[in-house]
Amino acid sequence: THDSFGQRLPLHQQMRICKSEAATKKVDAIYRGKLSNWCFQVADHCQIDHETVGIAISYLDRFLSTKLGNPALQCRKTFQLATMTSLYMAVKIFEHEVIEPSEFALISRGVCTEKDITDMEM
Repeated sequence: THDSFGQRLPLHQQMRICKSEAATKKVDAIYRGKLSNWCFQVADHCQIDHETVGIAISYLDRFLSTKLGNPALQCRKTFQLATMTSLYMAVKIFEHEVIEPSEFALISRGVCTEKDITDMEM
């Protein structure tokens, strides 16, 4: 999401905008399942252990249960970013070969940037 000058907004501002857009759908169990399946597809494609995906989903659930993570349940784009960041973090910690944030940004097909992922990680 960008401001009126075309500058990318910080993640916390994106989350507020996302939350206020009427067209944005909330995350439900079906959508969560789709993104979980996407994580396993990425794992198969990138030769990531499925156990690492399970850890990533655990990270995601823990984040979503916090005050900071709760807004991601109101906006699918923010939820996608949180999911990708959780997978990135789990891969970084538990896999022998790290997949760079720039590669996750490519996999996202424009949903997020490398900076989005590294900002969300912090």
